[in-house]
Amino acid sequence: MPRPCVTTSAVVAALGVVRAAVGVVLILTPERFVTHDGVARQAVPSVALLARTVGIRDVALGLGTVVAARGGQPADVRRWVRIGLVSDGGDVLAGLAAVPRLGTRAIPAALIPVPVIAADLLLLRRLGR
Repeated sequence: MPRPCVTTSAVVAALGVVRAAVGVVLILTPERFVTHDGVARQAVPSVALLARTVGIRDVALGLGTVVAARGGQPADVRRWVRIGLVSDGGDVLAGLAAVPRLGTRAIPAALIPVPVIAADLLLLRRLGR
């Protein structure tokens, strides 16, 4: 059986780096993501604060995932991937729950984490129990 050229741990670590990088971008430039047509300028500072808190969460989750992947303990890796999956799933559910209030323009934003959720599920499958 040929050995894979990229290990599951390397993919998990890469996913953690991406998550942490997204978090850093949200922390440093939240206005870039929350200033949108239809959003009142007065609401932007409070929404920017919320974006920063999501960024902080993503940095913490990303760094934890990277450390677990580098540590090589399968149970730790699975735990961090599951935590990320729960976080991203919650983001999707919260975003979809906002559609009645914000309109259908909220759907694309709500679905942004879906590829990461798919990656998490595939990684959990590869990691086994």
